[in-house]
Amino acid sequence: MKYYSADATLLTKYASGAVVGCSLLLSSCGDSDLPALQRDAIVAAQQRIIAQQAIEDAAQSTEEQTPAETPTETADEIAEEPDTAESATPEIGAATPDETGEQNSLDLDGFQIVFNENFDSGEIDPEKWNTSLPWGPDITVNNEEQYYIDSQNDPDFAFNTFRIDIDSIAISAQPTPADLLSAANNQPFLSGVLTTAGKFSFTEGIAEIRAKIPAGTGLWPQFWMLPEEFTGLRPQIFVMEARGDNPSEVFHSYKYQDENDNVQTTGVLRSTGEDLSADFHTYAVQWSENQLIFYIDGLEFQRIDNENIASQDMYLILNLAVGGIFPGSPDETTTFPAEFVIDHVRVFQRIQ
Repeated sequence: MKYYSADATLLTKYASGAVVGCSLLLSSCGDSDLPALQRDAIVAAQQRIIAQQAIEDAAQSTEEQTPAETPTETADEIAEEPDTAESATPEIGAATPDETGEQNSLDLDGFQIVFNENFDSGEIDPEKWNTSLPWGPDITVNNEEQYYIDSQNDPDFAFNTFRIDIDSIAISAQPTPADLLSAANNQPFLSGVLTTAGKFSFTEGIAEIRAKIPAGTGLWPQFWMLPEEFTGLRPQIFVMEARGDNPSEVFHSYKYQDENDNVQTTGVLRSTGEDLSADFHTYAVQWSENQLIFYIDGLEFQRIDNENIASQDMYLILNLAVGGIFPGSPDETTTFPAEFVIDHVRVFQRIQ
């Protein structure tokens, strides 16, 4: 476990400077694709752009420093590569039973809490959260149609996508006013994202969110994780992804890149049999060596056993995407503003 307080200036500089205005899109490979597959090449490209530019900047600023070797593949080459992930066909099913036929329950015995956010301070805690993704708000992935307002670094933006109540925070999405389209990179919707990148990350444990997801065509609430250093397996853990036009289904998945740099994925779409947008529910993943177990309201819904489960520090991401390959665009039935309301976020690790 590591708590990060390091200065993220370099990352911010290159995410919001040199690559501003870049819009990388992947086309859908068919309706059977798992939703998280679409972002892998893009995230890899942006992380390598950032890393390569940081290396070049450091080499130029220090005359005695030996220039670092840059990756043999360029970011452009990676972005142009088709997604070669081997994915499971999405399945609809009930929660995972144990050998007795009963659903397994999340057991916190032997765990201690290492990250606890109840959103009861009346503001977004800058010691815990960023209001942007590491690659900045101007890079579009998955054909999404929202602009994530970075309220921490752009406080003068004439709109706020976060609503903080007593003990909860809502990420709000709505159509972009005409006079803000230019400032919003011409994206038709405004929304928000929270990440702990550079501030908190962990390796193995339980990550949990209690939230109320929005219903509506084109809405895409997510709770997921990315590694602090996009190296090795370059893992991605998707604790919860939902599609607003069918809020009874939740998608859980794990992705990594193998030794041949191909994206591999294991995931499943689960039907809970109830409208999850009607109330708050708890979504969690228990991450241990070679295993991920996903829970909804404390009951197991998906288990992934894989020798390539990552063991590297990962940070948390909460966002409400609008549009994109997975949910499609909003239509006249979608009600705005739409809100992804989060009651708490917690991380537990085993007591040593």
